[in-house]
Amino acid sequence: MEEYTPDETVQRWTHELDLSSKREQKWRKTADKIEKRFRHDGEMKKGKTFNILWANTETLRPALYSNTAKPDVRRRFGAGDAAARGGSMIIERAIEAIIDTSDFDVTMERTVQDMLLTGRGVARVHYRPKYEDVSTRTSLTEANSDTEPFTRYMDENGDEQEPQFDENGAFVSIDEETLVDETVEIEFIPYDQIRFGPARQWSEVQWIAFESIQTREDLVENFGDKGKKAPMSILPDGYDPELPDDIVKRCRVWEIWDKRKREVIFLGEGYDEPLAVRDDPLNLKNFFPIPRPLYSLETDRTMMPVPEFELYKDQADELDDITGRINHLVSMLKIRGVYDAANEELGNIFQTREGTMIPAHNWQSFSEKGGFRGTIDFVPIESTAQVLVGMYQERIRLIQSIFELTGISDIQRGSSDPRETKGAQMLKAQFSSLRLMPRQKKVQRFVRDIFRLMAEVIGEVFSPETMTKMTGIPVTQEILDLLRDDDSYQIEVETDSTVLPDEAADKAAVAEYLQAVGGFMQLTAQGGIPREVALKILLWASRRFKVSREIEDLIEAQPPPQDQGPSKEQTNIMAQQQKYQLGQQKMAIDAEKIDQEHRIKWAELELKQKELDQEKMQMLFRAQVDLGA
Repeated sequence: MEEYTPDETVQRWTHELDLSSKREQKWRKTADKIEKRFRHDGEMKKGKTFNILWANTETLRPALYSNTAKPDVRRRFGAGDAAARGGSMIIERAIEAIIDTSDFDVTMERTVQDMLLTGRGVARVHYRPKYEDVSTRTSLTEANSDTEPFTRYMDENGDEQEPQFDENGAFVSIDEETLVDETVEIEFIPYDQIRFGPARQWSEVQWIAFESIQTREDLVENFGDKGKKAPMSILPDGYDPELPDDIVKRCRVWEIWDKRKREVIFLGEGYDEPLAVRDDPLNLKNFFPIPRPLYSLETDRTMMPVPEFELYKDQADELDDITGRINHLVSMLKIRGVYDAANEELGNIFQTREGTMIPAHNWQSFSEKGGFRGTIDFVPIESTAQVLVGMYQERIRLIQSIFELTGISDIQRGSSDPRETKGAQMLKAQFSSLRLMPRQKKVQRFVRDIFRLMAEVIGEVFSPETMTKMTGIPVTQEILDLLRDDDSYQIEVETDSTVLPDEAADKAAVAEYLQAVGGFMQLTAQGGIPREVALKILLWASRRFKVSREIEDLIEAQPPPQDQGPSKEQTNIMAQQQKYQLGQQKMAIDAEKIDQEHRIKWAELELKQKELDQEKMQMLFRAQVDLGA
């Protein structure tokens, strides 16, 4: 593989970053406008718009991710593999522990929101070890006698080392960093802080780059002496120009993950050599610390995101225009008119906030002119009100068309026609979920891929001590070897664990499962089915329900029954069963005996009937003979 000098490395990756920025320039400008529109800032005029983008996003986001995801880690091979079962339990408990102690839900919600707004959502995993400085004073061993100075000591590994002394002759203790904790952090990556190499699909991506803004302290901590030399060129908002540049300014750092070389390159903007080049830090199967990004719309030809808002932008602009016109018409619906100047007190009627009586000083003239009708005349507003009603109807039509484009039904918005029947509402909810279900599966797949990356980091990097502390399960060498093997377990997300559950459906599923298990246990208690067959059938039925993992582990953890002879209760049951069987046999014999007797009597009757028929024929024959004679 071709090697580059430090200067060539900087030139090459700077060029790649520039090309990536040009490819995504149009999309980033569109994404910026959409984000401003969502926040209702920038060019948005107060009271002149209808923020349908915010309404749709806030409706879809909880529909796609509203619950903390639950990992479901299963062993891939044999049901009797205890080591694989223990390894899968370690991975599952470790992931759950990390989720409970982190902002996992916030990260996922921001990722889903970024996907809904800009068309793409990205999150990455970080390995975060925690070290503490520990001062250790090893035991010293004299070389010759008590009077001679120490010439060697034993370190923590039991090896002899030469001691070191300060200028005063005192023994220098050994200071070292000790690993005290490990975790996996899930970070949300905004759309404008990541770059991708050119590709038509995710499997073809050869590099990704993360952008970060770092202070001088960050640079020195992360890159040592090179961090002291990197130029600072970014000025934050509201900076004090009198402060030194190292305090005020920042440096843009690019973290580039090169899949071909499986190495990570750090570039400081304006610095002529890489800040650092590090080999594969996590040893992940697919190298990248991110799963396949969440895309709102995607095709096989390009990975360029397409914001969903672009599909109904024209209708949204028209909706804003109508809203502005409605606000203008509402401002015109004011009572305006003229009155006779001879009665100046009439003008005070419309200046009072509450009902009141205004004295008329020239009542006779006021009454002769016909009262109000003769002295006051109002500007007509009926036509304006009719136009306003039509504008409201048009706005409702536009909103409905946008909902049809986005697939958001009134059921999902929490509003429905009260005149509809329950069956009609259930049918509407069923068909509306058909468009929502593929998006929910996308989010579930993304969460599953995040869990898989977390599992890889835990298995490859975490120490056995950390795993044991997090899960409470001792990590043997056999389990550790399995954890290092990605093919020993599979990771899924529990069905519907990321969306708001249907309590009625859950209760029905639990009742159905308990009823099925209860009937099966009654069936197997009679002893007619072998234990191995019964367990297979029970496992097969349990996997159809959400509790399959717990039930499966409990069933398989049961030891085989030991032959200790039947108990007293079992003996009584067996005696009753034997008595019942004997009774059934006796009843069968009696029934057979009665049936046989009936068959004999029936045969005798048939024989007598044949004899009578024969005698009758003989008598008829004799009568004919006598008649002929």
